[in-house]
Amino acid sequence: VTLSDQQYPPAMFIVGLWKLTGEQLPKDTAAGLELLHRSADQKYPAALYQLASRYIDGRDVAQDPAKGFALMRDAARLGIGSAQFFLAARYQNGDGVPRDLEQARYFYQ
Repeated sequence: VTLSDQQYPPAMFIVGLWKLTGEQLPKDTAAGLELLHRSADQKYPAALYQLASRYIDGRDVAQDPAKGFALMRDAARLGIGSAQFFLAARYQNGDGVPRDLEQARYFYQ
């Protein structure tokens, strides 16, 4: 039994990425996304960030910026620096969200 099978979020995340990319495991987009979602459901920050970017860009999933930004906020609040910077820049410029310099400062910090 693997750690991914035991519902261990970091393992589900890595195995999910491998299945999405076809790296280390045969490519299986549906199974990879399923694992990323299960990891994100357990609030694993890297999975939240990965799914957020996919929903914002419409990569492997139907584009859903609102869902993507919600996941990105969760990832940022859990300490993912790339998510924090992404949101800070978006709030600073009003790109995809209303311009909000207080939110920009919050995420830059």
